[in-house]
Amino acid sequence: MSDYDPNYIPIYSQFLLSVKTIVYNDNDEILLLRRSEKSSRPHGWDFPGGGVDSGENPSDSVEREAFEETGVTVDNVQILSTQHGHHKEYEYVMLGYAAHTIDSVITLSWEHEDYKWMSITKAESVGLPETHLLILDAYKA
Repeated sequence: MSDYDPNYIPIYSQFLLSVKTIVYNDNDEILLLRRSEKSSRPHGWDFPGGGVDSGENPSDSVEREAFEETGVTVDNVQILSTQHGHHKEYEYVMLGYAAHTIDSVITLSWEHEDYKWMSITKAESVGLPETHLLILDAYKA
């Protein structure tokens, strides 16, 4: 243990705070979205999510992002994981969540071109980014 330093000044970091959410239904399927040409990583599979707005509670951003990107309402929001990383010119912290929906009608935003309800096993085989697989692992645990 180091000695107490009354002059210690913390070093503050700036990073993007984001959320990604495994939305699941009553059939134990999870919702995957295929990203559109207008998004980064076009045609890749994704979970609903995005940046947490300034002053926004991250769990509220889970509900907002799920609705904005899919038109579904979620409940039972639970945090699963926390990841830190670098993407091009910025640092990020990504919070992984799970949330339940009873909605079956999906209305996609411009960010996505397709969706599928999948089993966890199928979702593991569609080429999700490593960050998403870590959230999926936490969901399975």
